[in-house]
Amino acid sequence: MRKTLIVLVIFALIATYSFAGTATASFDEMKALEGKWIGKNSKGEPVSVSYELVANGTALVETLHGMNEIMTTVYHTDGSNLMMTHYCGAGNQPRMRADLSGGNAKVIPFAFFDGTNIPSQDTPHMHKLQVTFIDQNHFSQQWTFMDHGKEMSDLFTFERAKN
Repeated sequence: MRKTLIVLVIFALIATYSFAGTATASFDEMKALEGKWIGKNSKGEPVSVSYELVANGTALVETLHGMNEIMTTVYHTDGSNLMMTHYCGAGNQPRMRADLSGGNAKVIPFAFFDGTNIPSQDTPHMHKLQVTFIDQNHFSQQWTFMDHGKEMSDLFTFERAKN
């Protein structure tokens, strides 16, 4: 019995440190976006985004300009999770958690788990985000908006702005 308990504790510790390392590594990848980026959405409309580390490097603030609005998203770790809160033009604030189980450090898929000003799943809100790192000067974001059970997606492609 004692050996079984020790083995279970060891596996739990390994799993905890593995997931924490994954969240930390993914957040480090996100932090590498710090700076200004230019791009376009899937309709070819111009967009720009900037990233700034705040709170002693524990949070990354994204400011997206385009489609006649400005939206902000804040990324951070929470224990073994990589989290984000999106301050949306729809007037709500969906929170998403990254699913890092796929093991691909170049793709970070976020999925909705709760939010403010979203009284039900029928309330229009951002529901998913997938960040894909192409190289140090290019990345994309696939945003998925949920409106009364219907998903609508938009792909944003970005290139690091030349100073």
